[in-house]
Amino acid sequence: MTVKKVVSGLGYTTYDYLPMDDVPYPFVFLGEDLSTDIPNKTAIHGSYNLTLHIYNDQKKRGTTSTMMLNIKQALRELKHTQGFYVSVNSINDQIIQDTTTNVPLSHGIIDVEFYFN
Repeated sequence: MTVKKVVSGLGYTTYDYLPMDDVPYPFVFLGEDLSTDIPNKTAIHGSYNLTLHIYNDQKKRGTTSTMMLNIKQALRELKHTQGFYVSVNSINDQIIQDTTTNVPLSHGIIDVEFYFN
């Protein structure tokens, strides 16, 4: 997957599944996605939505924010993937507090919508 290569290329540990509890923080998890194909007579174009999750120790919120900024910049620079040209339509992000583990976490969420053709 191209997005995984982009994020890993930034030096961030990246998974396409939610890893077990023994994985060190920070890490990026490629989460939910949705693709909408719009065919015409000669080609397919459409949109692809992806949610990226960044998990980090709550005390390192600045690192989480920096990771999110770097990921968003790299995604905006993405111009092509296997067989398609892509561009970012929109990016939304937020950081929430996550207390689902023994360690309080900062949970960064990036929702990105790509247009492809």
